[in-house]
Amino acid sequence: AVATRDPVTGLVTALTAGTTDITYTLPSGCDTPVSSYRTLTVTPPSVGGTAVAVPSSICVGSSTTIYLTGYSGSIQWQRSFNGTTGWANVTDGNGGTTPEYTTPNLTVTTYYRASVWLGDCYTVFSNVVMVTVNTPPTASITNNTGTTVLTCTTTTINVTATGGGTYSWSDGTNIVGTSAALAITLPGT
Repeated sequence: AVATRDPVTGLVTALTAGTTDITYTLPSGCDTPVSSYRTLTVTPPSVGGTAVAVPSSICVGSSTTIYLTGYSGSIQWQRSFNGTTGWANVTDGNGGTTPEYTTPNLTVTTYYRASVWLGDCYTVFSNVVMVTVNTPPTASITNNTGTTVLTCTTTTINVTATGGGTYSWSDGTNIVGTSAALAITLPGT
């Protein structure tokens, strides 16, 4: 049954989604009772679903795709810059009303969620997804020796790189070091 009706109070209680016919019969005080017939449609509740960004961490100036699964209803993606307040419908990117939304190229960490509603039912939201935007490191090289020329008396130039997590030094052809510090020596010494 889609719904039940209390025969005393007439209160209708929805049980499941679907459509059913309800007939009310009331005594009229005369020989013939009065009846009223209505069709009742029960809409299932909206379900916000689960959002996942793939990938969830990107480089500045890149985009990502957010997928929504397990939802029930119409979708409108929203974004916020702090994940708590300031939620606004997305107007850029691609697929703002579909279960697969591609963000525009992002320059700051941004939070997304799906607003979902079904028919006249209230709006619910998916989980919040954080898309982390990483800025590239600023690489720097420090010459610890003070000179850039190898000579007979200056046989080593010591340099140190900073700003990265991993390092790769090259002589133009081969990798000559993989740590932050490198000692450059005169060939043959």
